[in-house]
Amino acid sequence: MQDAAILNRNFLLQAREAAKKPEGGLTTGLSPTMLKRIGDMTNAEIEQFSQLLPITMFTLRVDTAALDRILETSKTKPVAAASYLVSALAR
Repeated sequence: MQDAAILNRNFLLQAREAAKKPEGGLTTGLSPTMLKRIGDMTNAEIEQFSQLLPITMFTLRVDTAALDRILETSKTKPVAAASYLVSALAR
């Protein structure tokens, strides 16, 4: 459970920073409303919330086929793999 809390804390801290940027929704996968709320959270609130859930608050946002394609492409064309990942997330 402590590992999940650490991941949740880091995710919330990153989301709070992402809330300040126009691309925050793309980088986090969160709605503008959720980004706004997390952006307004204090360190104490982030710490408290991150400890509440025994599971991570985030998930992979690509399917297995996209993940396989990204991994295969990254072996020979890392830049192309990164571009593909961004385009897959933007869908």
